Amino acid sequence: MAAGVLLAWACRESAGAPALVITESDAPHWYQGLQFRVETPDGGGHLFWPHEVVAIETTRFVTRDQLQGPVRTEDGFAWTVGGLEVPELAIEVRLAPAPDGFAARYRLRNGSDRPHRVTVGPCFPLPEAFFAGVAAADRARYVAVPTAERGWQRIAATRRTPGVADAASRVAPRPWTQHYLSIRGHHHPSAPHDANPGLNLFGVARDHVRAGAIVALHPKRAKAVAVATDSEAGVTFALLNCLHAVIQADVPARGVATVEYRVLFHEGDLPELAARLGRALPTLDLPASASLD
Repeated sequence: MAAGVLLAWACRESAGAPALVITESDAPHWYQGLQFRVETPDGGGHLFWPHEVVAIETTRFVTRDQLQGPVRTEDGFAWTVGGLEVPELAIEVRLAPAPDGFAARYRLRNGSDRPHRVTVGPCFPLPEAFFAGVAAADRARYVAVPTAERGWQRIAATRRTPGVADAASRVAPRPWTQHYLSIRGHHHPSAPHDANPGLNLFGVARDHVRAGAIVALHPKRAKAVAVATDSEAGVTFALLNCLHAVIQADVPARGVATVEYRVLFHEGDLPELAARLGRALPTLDLPASASLD
């Protein structure tokens, strides 16, 4: 389908120019899952993949043929992901504009007679222009995470480990890629690479995060993008300059679990952005201070 033709809306903060426009997109064509294009007031264009992967017992990519919808709602979009490895499980998603960005709600519905731990990996790729003029090895200076022991840290300053190359996929580890496990997460490896082997491609940091939030800072402007969730297994900066706040929830037998996810676009400094994140997702355990060296 032609990008931007099927579904679109403008979110207005006041009578005037649209504050945010989101359309369903089919570019890049190689991506097989659902994707949206987000246009911000300053003319920036971003992609959003609401569920690049889902893991229940194994990790699998989600393709468009697993979707019922998406459909336009009064304030956004809604659809269901089915065809999962546990047939009785489904993921209902609602996407809508929110102050300073947009929000997604994931309702994990379990129709089986046993509980399941479900991981969902939304992906928010940064446009190439965001890091224009910045060498690949220096991008780790412009992404920050709320570490458990040392407060907000640029990932260049965290205790990182090298990623593992995947020769079969012709993927080499990037100098900035890294995954940060949560202090409340379900995996507490004694060594970084004892974690989910799929994360080894990125490198698994020795630092843990205390909240499911990751922030990209524009190298030349007081401008940032934040991605966060209130039910998480950690955060990742990886491969296509993607920001990941990895969703993980335990879904009871014959029950549901609901997860909130936010993307914020920000003009200003990190303390102001951290305050906005706290208001958007009050259960986030963010560091008291939002300063960076």
